Amino acid sequence: MPEYLAKTGYANPSAPDDGIFQFTKRSKGNLFDYYNSHSQEGASFNQVMGGVMAHQASWLSIYPHEILVETAVAGSPILVDMGGNIGHDLERFRAAHPETADRLILQDRADVVALAKCPDPVQRMTHDFFTPQPVHGGSQCRETEIGARAYYMHGVLHDWSDEPAIQILEMLRPAMVPGYSKLLVHDHVLPESRPHPQATAYDLTMMVKVSALERSESMWRELLLKAGFAIIKIWTSSLMTQSIIEAEPAE
Repeated sequence: MPEYLAKTGYANPSAPDDGIFQFTKRSKGNLFDYYNSHSQEGASFNQVMGGVMAHQASWLSIYPHEILVETAVAGSPILVDMGGNIGHDLERFRAAHPETADRLILQDRADVVALAKCPDPVQRMTHDFFTPQPVHGGSQCRETEIGARAYYMHGVLHDWSDEPAIQILEMLRPAMVPGYSKLLVHDHVLPESRPHPQATAYDLTMMVKVSALERSESMWRELLLKAGFAIIKIWTSSLMTQSIIEAEPAE
């Protein structure tokens, strides 16, 4: 890392395919491209990520999840877990609301969703979130189509610097129904000063591995606004260092 930072004038890395990870590995492409082409390391990475997700406090203890079930259009998708790994968060929701299983959708890379822990009839869907969201109900859809009640991303956007993060959000936004669909971003929301040590450790890890960062509330607001979203509320809990940002398409 010192060599890379000296070479780049100690600027914060922001290119996902040209950062400290690539410099160290002497590779091209982003971290996920690398693990796709190095299967043994990729399998270890997936296991580590699954372990991290499994041992975090449940997001259901932060967000009032019952409202998603109570207010969803009958028969329509309730929750899409974007980049949801093997489904730890989605499985927690299914366990709380087992009657909704066939209206829950797990999205990630093909090799990841193949290992999903969610039982049938939860839908497993291969999806690249840099492409248009296939579970859609936006203005270009037929009147009989309705998008999901909520699109959930846990630890997704902190993997990307602002430019690619905005691209991800812009691929999602047209699929959402204004006034109905919600965006739930489950990530660290740093205070403007004296953040928790866990969050600062994550911030350094994101810089090294993916040329990205953890964001403060003001940074989240600016990012989401640029992508066409307005924050409704930031949900927090004393049990967790992460928060859930509830947002919707801006008018």
